[in-house]
Amino acid sequence: MNIQKNEKIRFVASICLMFVAVLIFCLSTMKNDFLYVPHFHSKFKKVCFNIELPKELKNRVTLLVNDVDLSKSSDIYWEEFRFEYPTDNCNSLGTSYFFPVESLKIKIDGNRGEAEKILKQISSSIVFVGDEFFSFDNSQISDFKRISDDKSTTVTLPDLAKNQYKGDVNAFVVNFFSLIFGWQNYIIGWVLMFLGIFVLPRSRIKISGFCILGSIFLFGTIFRLNMCGQYPFWFDELVLTYGCGGDHLDSLYKLKNEMCNPPVTIFIYRMITCFSYDVDFFRTIFALIGSLGLLTVYLLGKDRVSEKVGLISALIAASSMYAISYSQNCRSYAFSFVIAPLFAFFMFKTFENKSFKYYLGLCLSGIIVINLHLFGSIFLFVNFIYGVWHNLKEKDYKNVVKFTGVYVLIGFSFLPFFMNTILKGHYLDSGFTYMPNCTYSEILITNFGTIPLAVFLVGLAIMAVIFRKFAFPDYDKKQNEFLSYLIYFMFCFYIVTILISKWRGILNSHYFYIIYGFEIIFISSFIARWHRVFAYIFLLYFLSTQKFNTSFYSVMTYRDLDKVISWVADKHKMVYPFNVNFSEFFPYKPNTLWISEEIYYSDGSYDVADNNLQDFINKFNTSKDSVFLINTYFIHKPDVEIFFKQKYNEKYDLSLICAPYNYILKIQPK
Repeated sequence: MNIQKNEKIRFVASICLMFVAVLIFCLSTMKNDFLYVPHFHSKFKKVCFNIELPKELKNRVTLLVNDVDLSKSSDIYWEEFRFEYPTDNCNSLGTSYFFPVESLKIKIDGNRGEAEKILKQISSSIVFVGDEFFSFDNSQISDFKRISDDKSTTVTLPDLAKNQYKGDVNAFVVNFFSLIFGWQNYIIGWVLMFLGIFVLPRSRIKISGFCILGSIFLFGTIFRLNMCGQYPFWFDELVLTYGCGGDHLDSLYKLKNEMCNPPVTIFIYRMITCFSYDVDFFRTIFALIGSLGLLTVYLLGKDRVSEKVGLISALIAASSMYAISYSQNCRSYAFSFVIAPLFAFFMFKTFENKSFKYYLGLCLSGIIVINLHLFGSIFLFVNFIYGVWHNLKEKDYKNVVKFTGVYVLIGFSFLPFFMNTILKGHYLDSGFTYMPNCTYSEILITNFGTIPLAVFLVGLAIMAVIFRKFAFPDYDKKQNEFLSYLIYFMFCFYIVTILISKWRGILNSHYFYIIYGFEIIFISSFIARWHRVFAYIFLLYFLSTQKFNTSFYSVMTYRDLDKVISWVADKHKMVYPFNVNFSEFFPYKPNTLWISEEIYYSDGSYDVADNNLQDFINKFNTSKDSVFLINTYFIHKPDVEIFFKQKYNEKYDLSLICAPYNYILKIQPK
């Protein structure tokens, strides 16, 4: 009786503590408009504010957002760009802001007469509010409301940020993730929450696994659907989306000549483009597919270890910004994340049950995996070695034959693509790569959050091998076997990719997303063994580190460049953008000529800065009424950067345009 009374007291105390914690969380986040989280950013669209004026006047002009000078502090992407533009010599000022914008002002130092003279030399102002674009010429700026005194003149731009708020759902998502990524700011709430968890008696927890999984899946889906169309298509998405569809199949993108994306990826894009080319539509499809990954990691974790491990795995997958961001990326990664755990599930089922349905599931999932991405071949190779070894260890020679036969069928499905790439001299060509290898530290940070955390998890793996009986005393043969598999699989996958990278550059951090589900299950296996409070603290810390790789594609976009091109084309005789030519997909003016590498490269070398590029420019007899545009992130050839950097002071005027996801360099002959 006393025990029951004590449990009731603990239960009530626990509920009160957690209720107060939730109340603190809600009150702290709901009224705070200045929250910022990776990938989703803030509750408001990013505002980019630019003006163009002679560089010698820049020290007399200040851009004010909400009456505050942010021009030297607010650019979070500033250090990410390769182009070392001479900012002090640019004929422009720009700033960006993620939070509520009440006013945009241009402040000009000096008395009224001096300010008026400077104002007349401000040629233009452009403002981005998310994907909205506003531009004003000098005559319009001169008509704006302004206040003058003996020291300065302030010009107020119109209220452009009326629709800056991104909606209540996004506000909820940003509030939620601020608790994870800014947990230090809510330390009192978290302490109360963990105290409540510590006090809560286990006997009082009576929630079914189905309800928990349903809740996790619901919130995980909301996270993935939230603002899924906020980012425009980046380069790879653009090529695949428009290249695989309809009339474009024979122009930009020829399936028979594809060397990077296997057939299933092409098929997926082809099917989606039958309905729409819209960014929101595409990202919604991929976000929903990514949500299914919560179920597959749950299925594998539950089947091989326990329901608790499955639920924790689903929870991590649902709340990981790493997983969320890749679910909104229209590439094959989300599909691989879903299918890879299914393959492992069917593989282990064939070890225990020789039913045809499991062999069929193994075969179909294997065919999809290998034909989604080239890393699928590494995934299957590592699993093939394990599968053959396991069957030989169990002396199940008949299953060795069946397992090998399934792999033969999988190999046949990949053979057309594989032979095509061999015949083209690409797939096995050590020189064929678009990107250099990432560093090992980049890969570890991308997949595990931080280097110390990666080292800690490696230590856990070693402990699991050496002190298995101590760490997992109640694990049966099935659970121990799967834990050994996870350690073997992750170790061998990294080793094999590193060895291949010595011959061909394949170490790109986002390619490793195919095994992220297995890493989650491995971590969940340990979390499930720890005390509840320690487990949840570690879980909070782990989720707070999953943000390194969430913006790699957000800056590699053409949307902002497209808007600037159209704006410049209305003001100048000719516009020459330096990028890959997507002119057939954007409504550019007739006076726009894309300068792609095929135009000015004669031999594929990087020596064009000396001769070829200058000769090419001379052919067009460029005048003061011509403009070159460079997306400072997405310029493929460093010689172009070098050329203009060397020549800017002598022959060109430079203006830097701050856009939502990149900077655009405007270059005009003097």
